[in-house]
Amino acid sequence: MPTTLVTVSARPEDELFGKAVADMANMEFAKAARHTDLRKIIKEKKDVIIFWDVDHPEAIEISSPLSISNIGQVIRGVVPAEQVFVISTNPLNSTPYIFNLPIFSHHIYRQFDKPAPQLASFLVKACKSKAGAFGLANYLPEGQAPRMITLKHSRERRAVIEALSKIMEKAGIPTQLNSIATQAVDEMLMNAIFDAPIRGANNETYRRKVDRAADFVLKEREMVEIEFANCEGYYGICVRDKFGSLKKDSVLQYIRKDYEKTEYKVKEGNDPGAGLGIYGILQGGLSLLFAARANNRTEVMLFLPQVTGMKLFRKSFRFFSFV
Repeated sequence: MPTTLVTVSARPEDELFGKAVADMANMEFAKAARHTDLRKIIKEKKDVIIFWDVDHPEAIEISSPLSISNIGQVIRGVVPAEQVFVISTNPLNSTPYIFNLPIFSHHIYRQFDKPAPQLASFLVKACKSKAGAFGLANYLPEGQAPRMITLKHSRERRAVIEALSKIMEKAGIPTQLNSIATQAVDEMLMNAIFDAPIRGANNETYRRKVDRAADFVLKEREMVEIEFANCEGYYGICVRDKFGSLKKDSVLQYIRKDYEKTEYKVKEGNDPGAGLGIYGILQGGLSLLFAARANNRTEVMLFLPQVTGMKLFRKSFRFFSFV
């Protein structure tokens, strides 16, 4: 039975976006105007991907047929969280009530630029295939392949950051966006080098308290892989570790604890070691995708748009996803 992408929203732009994504992902499309419609579609279609508007005016009105309460009751325990995408006009820290819903794994900002349907189509296909969730190549147009670098020593982190910065500078990425992106990648590398490594039956961490400026060789399993790709509309960067110690709940906790932060400021320069943290990366306006397989590997992918100015960047498609 084919997969059906269902838009649960009264907004015309959400419906158009859902149709475009379904078409690119070779899925059927349906629209649910109320919770009873959604229940019927799920019963008939069985296998569904849901695009759900969670910040409309009636979202927290219990009596509304599109309220979070009513839609949540239909979805909970029936549709896997990995197949539920919430859509909002506001960032996560502006809609804290959705964190009370552990029934979604993806968050999309309602900024549907040209690359948005294609990127979203890669996401919906990835959430249906665990094997297809890993590797930057699965989030690139057909025929495109990423370049890969393997980090074999902790000090090589600086060289990678500087190389990526020069590549983006040469491509015309605005200086401020370049700083945001390179600092974000530095954070991803530090997580892979210092936070991810575990050992023993109890998965004991052994590098978290090590000085981030420490100089040491990375053993075979500790080596970090970095993939980079430049395609029409956006750039993709992936950092991969071979431990698989990152958990979805931990990622969400990093965001929850910073509800009160409303302003993000880029740190001066591209100094490796000035990591942003996951919340800082999201606040900086970048898209993040986490793919994790316990005790095997974790991939953190960063996506940024090909834009010539920060105004265009702020209007670009953004998402947070855990597959």
